[in-house]
This record gives sequence, C-alpha cells and structure tokens, in this order.
Amino acid sequence: MTNLDVTKAMEPKADQLNGDDFLAKSRNVKIRDVTVDNTREQKVWIFVEGEPKKPWKPSKTYLRVLTLIWGTADASQWIGRELTLYRDPEILWGGAKVGGIAVSHMDGLDRPKTVAVAKTRNTKQSITIQPLVTKDAPKIDVEAVNAAARGAAANGKAAFITWYQSNAATR
Repeated sequence: MTNLDVTKAMEPKADQLNGDDFLAKSRNVKIRDVTVDNTREQKVWIFVEGEPKKPWKPSKTYLRVLTLIWGTADASQWIGRELTLYRDPEILWGGAKVGGIAVSHMDGLDRPKTVAVAKTRNTKQSITIQPLVTKDAPKIDVEAVNAAARGAAANGKAAFITWYQSNAATR
C-alpha cells in the first residue's frame, strides 16, 4: 500500500510556528537567528533552520527555560544551538488548554536538568529538559563508562555516587 502521509495537508496557515505544526511529531531544530523587539506583543522571534518564514515565538515560560538552561539571556548566544520542539496539549492560553510548543531536549546538557519557572502569577512549575545529543557531540565509549561504573559500584554506594556526580559517567 502507498504511504499517504497527510502531514503537509495538516500544516496551519500562519506567520509563526505553533502547536499544530507539531501534531504529527516533535522536531529537532537548530537556531539560525533571533530577533528581539520590545514593541511587539510577542517580543522574541526565534528562526530555525528549515523554516525560512515562520519563526517560533516562545512563551515567557520557555524564554525562561532557555535562559536558565543555556545560562544567558543574551539571545545572540543561542544562535547555532539545538533543541527539540513538540506540541504539549496541556499548554494554556487565556486560561484554556489549547496546546502549544514546548521544549523537551536541549544541547549542552550532560544529564537531565529541572528548572522551576512561573506557571501563573502565584504558582511555579518544574520543567525537566533532557540532553540533546547532536551530531557534533563527542561520542561516549559506553563499554568504558559501564566498566568504570561497575568499578565504582564495587567500592560501595558512596563511591559510586561520588563517581557519578563527578561527571565521569559522561566522559
């Protein structure tokens, strides 16, 4: 049977990326440009490779996540970075669940990282971002890491925890 993929037919007609662009699957993207204009309602526009005319206009929540994970509010430092965008059906707009774009993975992490950001004026939410392994990331010798883990574990729980926390697991 012929593959009758309807992904292109479902694409919304819009001037920006939105949750409906990710109905079929998440996407790894590379940031190619960022503009900041404080006179616009959506102040930050992030342009990604493969989307020449439709920027991602992240929510304040995800601007905070990018800043906390990458360690800078200088968006020019985000150019060339990679992340995974997906549709989260739980995202609220105007108090209603409408779904929107969320981030699941980001480059530059060696293990998952959880950050606490504002959800509403009076509540916080924790968002966990997973490491994104890119084609440029150094290759990990899994057998060597497993051997080192077994060696550390043979010396007891405290030795294993010390080894793990020293980032040895990612070398």
